[in-house]
Amino acid sequence: MNTNDWGPARTGLAALCAVALFLTGCGGDGGDGAEGSAAPTPVAKHAGESAQPTDAAAIGDEVVADGITVTVDEVTFRGDFRTGADGDGATEDAADGKTFVFVHTTVENTGDDDIAPVCGDVIATLTDDDGTHGAVGRQSDYVANPPCDEEIAPGDDGPAIFLFEVGEHSELSEFHFRLRDHADDRANTVVIDDLGAEPADRAAHPSRATATRATTTRTADRTTQRPAAPRTSSVAPAPSAPGDPGPECVDGEETYL
Repeated sequence: MNTNDWGPARTGLAALCAVALFLTGCGGDGGDGAEGSAAPTPVAKHAGESAQPTDAAAIGDEVVADGITVTVDEVTFRGDFRTGADGDGATEDAADGKTFVFVHTTVENTGDDDIAPVCGDVIATLTDDDGTHGAVGRQSDYVANPPCDEEIAPGDDGPAIFLFEVGEHSELSEFHFRLRDHADDRANTVVIDDLGAEPADRAAHPSRATATRATTTRTADRTTQRPAAPRTSSVAPAPSAPGDPGPECVDGEETYL
């Protein structure tokens, strides 16, 4: 073959090599790009989320149950809570790795008897990714709760804050309640879809914050508070001596002449 014929052959071979290198380079770049892209972050799912009905009650919804109607107003958390009849500064601390969850509710009594919700008349539970928890024993001592002797009469409503102790990193899912000795209906459930911080200076319930001693008076439709009546002397005036004209009433007071 004439050496002058190698020119076109060399040119064609060079072109083929260039195409091959280009294709190889594209494949390599694609692999590097896929390997360097950010991986998706897993999202934790609420415990029991798949079993929740689409019309499940949420915070702010009114839930009608047997004997009571409950509205969850807010849900908060904190590592301790204040106790004491007059908010004297005593605190109850959560165990290590735990925190308290405060479920703030308004409870309407639709039954026939007076009730004290946080003192055992309402059975409440809180579910998270670790299971189902009952309310803490000293929730009635929380200063923002009404004292146990201030019950909600039939037809009335009042505040009730249910307290639970759970893990610090728990994934909350639902709050469940029922009136004691009444049927347990799973419809009495509120999905926990919002969580805030419980303030350290939460205002004490008025019945605990009052400086004067008060007595509780129950009426047919509501519970009221009135200051205790001042103690009066039971000593009777001395009898009149013979010949003594006796007392004379002057400006509403007895005066001896």
